[in-house]
Amino acid sequence: MPNTISFPGLNWTFTIDPVAFQIGGWKVHWYGILIAVGFALAVLYGLRLCKKTGEIKVDDVLDMLIVIAPIAVIGTRLYFCAFHFDYYAQHPIEILYIWDGGLAIYGGVITAVICALIGCRIKKVSVLSALDLTAMGFLIGQIIGRWGNFVNAECFGRDIAAAADGSYPFYAMQVSTHPQSAVHPLFLYESLLNLVLFLILHFRFPYRKFRGETFFCYMAGYGAIRFFTEGIRGDDALLLWNTDLRVSQVLAAAFCVTALVLILVFRIRRRKQLNDAAADAMIREITAPAEPETAAAEAPAGEIGSPDGEAPEKTEPEPPAETPAEPQTGEGEEN
Repeated sequence: MPNTISFPGLNWTFTIDPVAFQIGGWKVHWYGILIAVGFALAVLYGLRLCKKTGEIKVDDVLDMLIVIAPIAVIGTRLYFCAFHFDYYAQHPIEILYIWDGGLAIYGGVITAVICALIGCRIKKVSVLSALDLTAMGFLIGQIIGRWGNFVNAECFGRDIAAAADGSYPFYAMQVSTHPQSAVHPLFLYESLLNLVLFLILHFRFPYRKFRGETFFCYMAGYGAIRFFTEGIRGDDALLLWNTDLRVSQVLAAAFCVTALVLILVFRIRRRKQLNDAAADAMIREITAPAEPETAAAEAPAGEIGSPDGEAPEKTEPEPPAETPAEPQTGEGEEN
């Protein structure tokens, strides 16, 4: 059934069928297409970045992706289903219906990090470098994947009251799944904020202070973004068991604080390493033996090649030897 999404403040209305096309009895959903496009772009970007930095071999990245990608998708789904256990316990077959939505990014991040740790150990590559690449790929997937929520008319925020004249602000959104009031376009907020975070990390990537900094900045930045968006979420938000706390908001705060602490620890450690290296270099310079002086330095007044440093005695050139005069013969001489 098509969903209707409108922005009354802008006079924009979209009617979108979640099913893009059908092959026989198999329905291909826009949500799945967008997830696939996001994944493909993330892989292409990651391989380009991998070649540019040279920190990890492309073949190693591809080998790990073949295993990590499907496991991460499974992790996102299982994480979501775990917090809707009562429903999926009664409809277990629907756990497989990922095209209907219901993917939690935290499940994918946690699963991907665990798999990356194992894969890096097997391939003997830098874990922190791999996490930097993973963070950039996750952001690309999130930027595009959030538009799957737009097509499915889900992931929206709290209600927005109309003004006295019945008008709405330009950002207010109305969806057919929640017709009673306009709401915050939460999917749009998160997609745009993720885009900003991606651009910051992209241009800052060559200036990382240490490996892993990009991943920690992603954790901190996305944690702050998600803490904000979950605070104004109005639809099916995941709640911590038997509490009113939102799972994603609690995790977002934990991600952000943990990442900031790790950034601080790594920077302090790097500064200490730089100071130790500078001190070692200074000690080596002070304690290094003096270099032998050259012959030119030993005898600055003499000519190079003089054995005792004194200028060789100058001798006057000898005059050319005189040749004897040839005998002359004349007419008056006697024979």
